[in-house]
Amino acid sequence: MKQRQGKELKKKNVLVEMLKEFDSWTTISDLPTGTADNAERLFKNINAAFGVES
Repeated sequence: MKQRQGKELKKKNVLVEMLKEFDSWTTISDLPTGTADNAERLFKNINAAFGVES
């Protein structure tokens, strides 16, 4: 980042901006396309790994 932009990447600033975006999502339809489906698949796989049936 420093080589490309001439300044260092401040992780705190990036996190603050990401959290602002995340906080604006209040319903499932606000999520980026495919996010809800990916999350559902992830949790099904986690549950299956622990022997929990849904």
